[in-house]
Amino acid sequence: MRAEVRIAIGEFAHETNTFRAGTT
Repeated sequence: MRAEVRIAIGEFAHETNTFRAGTT
């Protein structure tokens, strides 16, 4: 897997976790 893809997935997961934490 390319680094760009891994970074994009990591950023997406981080944003999702932050959103869930803020919602909860």
